[in-house]
Amino acid sequence: MPIIRQSIQRLANGFRWILSLLARICSQVFEKQRTQLCSPQSQSNFFMKTARTIQGRWYIFGDNQQPAVGVLKFDPDVGLTLDAQRHRAPDLAQALLGGTGFNAPAVIRGVDAHGTAVTLFGCAVSNYNLTAALDDYKIVSACAIVGAHFNQFHDAIYNSVRASYSVLDSWLTRSGIVNVPRNGGLPAYSFEHQPDIIVTLNGGITLALTMGLGTQFTNSSMTLSQSQFAQFTAPNPTPLSTLIDGYIFRFGKLLSFLARTEVFVDQVVVPQAGAVPREVEWLSGAVGSTKAKRTLHHQAVLVSYQEIAADFPALVVNWFNYYEQMEAILNLYFTATAKSDIPAETRFLLLAQALEAYHSRSDRFFNVVQPPHEFEARRDALVAAVPAGERRWLREKLGFANMKILAQRLEDLIADQQAHVPQFINDTALFANTVRWTRNYYTHFGEDEEDRTQAGRGRIAQGANIIVYSSQMQALLELLFIRDLNLPAVAAGRSVARAQQFQVIGA
Repeated sequence: MPIIRQSIQRLANGFRWILSLLARICSQVFEKQRTQLCSPQSQSNFFMKTARTIQGRWYIFGDNQQPAVGVLKFDPDVGLTLDAQRHRAPDLAQALLGGTGFNAPAVIRGVDAHGTAVTLFGCAVSNYNLTAALDDYKIVSACAIVGAHFNQFHDAIYNSVRASYSVLDSWLTRSGIVNVPRNGGLPAYSFEHQPDIIVTLNGGITLALTMGLGTQFTNSSMTLSQSQFAQFTAPNPTPLSTLIDGYIFRFGKLLSFLARTEVFVDQVVVPQAGAVPREVEWLSGAVGSTKAKRTLHHQAVLVSYQEIAADFPALVVNWFNYYEQMEAILNLYFTATAKSDIPAETRFLLLAQALEAYHSRSDRFFNVVQPPHEFEARRDALVAAVPAGERRWLREKLGFANMKILAQRLEDLIADQQAHVPQFINDTALFANTVRWTRNYYTHFGEDEEDRTQAGRGRIAQGANIIVYSSQMQALLELLFIRDLNLPAVAAGRSVARAQQFQVIGA
């Protein structure tokens, strides 16, 4: 019996030793992973196109109150959701009555599991559950800054910000990874940093298109990848909101136009200097970012970088100035062309509105039919010819009589692009009037137009024809943009070719 007990004891000691060894190994592996996750180098690997979670403590009741614990979930297509819980002393009345509601502060500050500051902006409670000893809150947030605390979004002020985009690498096509010949036939590569593309914008803000090298290791391989970034640097401290809305997003719109695809911002970080370099990261969801196109075919783009490389800095400056003047029109265009799930009628209305607004905003066209002094004399003569009691009413009715209608504005725009439009619009007068009638119908849904359609005398575009008319309006609008931005003739040719492809739908 003593021998059996000794054997069992030795087995137990051996088992405990094995458990201790496994615990040490797991601890080392966890520490290595934690160090990698928290290292400054790894922060640049986080992209807004990738879902992630942040464990932490969240001061949803105020900075001086006991924090809640929970998980901040980031879904690229949905946005930010905080699931926070607060444990407290049991309260029977709360269990029976359900407690009272809770309004989250607009700004919530927190700290993740590694001590990194996190600030949530635009917060609101979407759901909550209160029990006897546990409060559970689900809070949605418009955006977040990881790496710093702020009282409000406009307090985030920096001199520089860096962004990456979904198609920048594919459109810019500048490779820094080169094959190095070696004896023995073994593959070897080196990274040769291409010269930065520097553009100075109005106000002294500088845009630098630069690149970096990324590496990823596995047990049997190493992957090299290059990434190109747009870094905006301001001469004076500038709110992050201004850098994002006024520069990062607007440059992304230029890429969308040139690449002819919806471009998403993949990453926004603020490099921070110091003894331990780190980055402050901005997080915000965007519907469609996970399915964004990231490769481009040369013939699918409006114009490639190689075709405008020499003029690209001047184009960027021109674009930012142009955006200031044409922002409303450009927003209509990008909404119509980027959203694949909107109804055909809505896309038609957006493009028609964009063309009408372009004509009104551009200084190359006249908004009136007659010179103002001629119209005023004509109006006054008509008003004077009616009884005195009707004059005020008639003057009001004639107030906008000199303004061009949509069909007349379209005729002006077509005349401006006469070298290209006949290639994809056979009857320009019919086009202008049909767009006008269709716009009016889908804006007001007048019964008289419905009666015309039912009687076989319809004047409005329907079914496949509305797609054809939309493609023609898009091409006309693009030709106007191409002309204003001084893009090469190849861009106009591709825009025309796209419209011609849609003509077969209505044939």
